[in-house]
Amino acid sequence: MRILPVVAALLFSSCLQSPAKREAHPMMLHTVAFTLAEGHVASAGDLVENLERELSTLPGVVSLYAGLRGEQFKRPTNLQDFHVLLVVGFRDSVAYNEYLVHPRHLRVVESWAPRLSKIAILDALRPYWEPGIPE
Repeated sequence: MRILPVVAALLFSSCLQSPAKREAHPMMLHTVAFTLAEGHVASAGDLVENLERELSTLPGVVSLYAGLRGEQFKRPTNLQDFHVLLVVGFRDSVAYNEYLVHPRHLRVVESWAPRLSKIAILDALRPYWEPGIPE
């Protein structure tokens, strides 16, 4: 019975993480809004599928979401000038920098660039990332 308190203490202490340690490894968030060029708007669903298929398994990617702009979102603060939104979470900014030059990412950029009229990129650092914690 002495082992139970020791195991409980070890489990509890392993769940704790100091704020300094959390700040040492900020998670990188990369958001891209794609506006398709005239004549290519119908391929928005293909872009979503391509982004998910090609980019979600790249090293350092911890989350990836791609979707179509919802026509029902009409508030004045909702951006309206895009067709597809991509949000990628990276382990850290090192993983993000590796992603930028990864051959699969470059192929996606090269294949879709001619069909885009505009892209907007928003990058941010999240204070920390903890493996196993749902985003």
